[in-house]
Amino acid sequence: MRVKIGVIAVAAAAVVTAACGGSAGGREAGAMGAAAVAPGSAAAYVAVDSNLDSAAWTKAKALLDRFPGKDEFIAHLRSSLEQEGLDWETDVKPALGSEIDLVWLDFQQNGDDVVGVTKPKDAAKFDALLAKGSDPLVQEQIDGWTVFAKSQAILDAFDKARNDSGSLQDDSAFSDPFGALPAESIAKAWARGDPVQAAFDKRLQASGLPAGTTKSQFGTLEALTASVTPASDGVQVNSTFSGNLDLGTSEYTAELPASVPGGAIAYVSFDEVGDRINKLIDKLGGSIQNFDQQRAAIELVLGYTLKDVFGLLNGEGGLAIYPNEGGQPAVLFVANVDDESKARNILDRLATIGTAMGELHIQSVQVGSVEAKEIELGNGTSAYAAVFDGKLVATNSRAMLEKLQGSGPKLADDSPYKSALASAAVPDQTTGFLYADAKETIEYGLDYEKAHGGTIPQVDEDNLAPLRGLVVYGSQNGDDFTLTGFLGIQ
Repeated sequence: MRVKIGVIAVAAAAVVTAACGGSAGGREAGAMGAAAVAPGSAAAYVAVDSNLDSAAWTKAKALLDRFPGKDEFIAHLRSSLEQEGLDWETDVKPALGSEIDLVWLDFQQNGDDVVGVTKPKDAAKFDALLAKGSDPLVQEQIDGWTVFAKSQAILDAFDKARNDSGSLQDDSAFSDPFGALPAESIAKAWARGDPVQAAFDKRLQASGLPAGTTKSQFGTLEALTASVTPASDGVQVNSTFSGNLDLGTSEYTAELPASVPGGAIAYVSFDEVGDRINKLIDKLGGSIQNFDQQRAAIELVLGYTLKDVFGLLNGEGGLAIYPNEGGQPAVLFVANVDDESKARNILDRLATIGTAMGELHIQSVQVGSVEAKEIELGNGTSAYAAVFDGKLVATNSRAMLEKLQGSGPKLADDSPYKSALASAAVPDQTTGFLYADAKETIEYGLDYEKAHGGTIPQVDEDNLAPLRGLVVYGSQNGDDFTLTGFLGIQ
């Protein structure tokens, strides 16, 4: 669907341009929008609130005003419109309605079987907008909605699908999850689970995994939804997976942040991943020739089953990243283990095998009060692994291993960490979460780039100032799983 850079891109630029520097008026977008005229067999649906006087866009504009580079960004968007022969005031603003929706009939033709649906504020101006460029779009009217596409064949397919399958809003696989999205979102999206899962399984199979891997591992996905919702202090993104699903996880209370050293710029918390890995290994054993024989040979040498090895990861785990001035970041992996003796024996066996193979130099060293395995990495650096205090620990930093044993500041006490989780309203129990100090993490990456000869525009550095914590956490409600993300902006 193109008007040179495409109506979709122009519409997006127009909406953001207006949000930052103008107003379009109009009514609030309906809860189901153009789903009333979309075919019930549609593969995906996206609705964008283009009523720039809405409460959602009022909050979004306030957030954008906090970035020093906003004016330069808007000038670039206006220039993009001008390059397409479009003027915001005369061509776009008069045509823009209160919502712009996109409907994918299927995922064929690289996602090209898509139509746009809207109720323009000025039909004549919108007709002129569609006629711009070297590839004018075709359109039709359905129940007061303007439906447009790059070809008449796509519009014909749209009409046939409507006649054959009815309305998308009448399909509970759409209306239930889509209707549950936050009302004040500026963008909402839905996708039918079967084609999404089939496409993902096809890619996994092409990489060597068994057919139907995601279905055998996680169950059947019926629908995937997502939304973007601005708030007074940041932006929230929600994504829900609905269907007959079993991700092999349950909600838990993260306790390791109270033990992990403070100062981390990023942290990932997880639980019960060992069983999921073992389930995948069993699936591979039934699908890949000679896999079971190879696994048996490994287990014979190791003296433990792979179930025992990966079973060490069935408790709570965490991965923390710390800045290291002028060098690679320090990474700390920690996992709670029930059987410390078994974990230590497995670690010893792995070290013995690694040394016997002649590819690694591994030695026992004393780090603080703990005996650890030091693995020389061949580039002047080392990694360390140890088992103590009911934890399996691996890190590329001796200092982090020492701090883990000490009573110094812990991650759970860090002000940025606590503030980020509070702003994101993270519940006491989740199925896992990711935390990052967005400003510090990006600044660290930029400093590393500059230290290695890179050049960073000053405006990019200035635009980091409003960023605060980024948090993404998982939750479970019956068979539905939701990922909620929040980026703090102040």
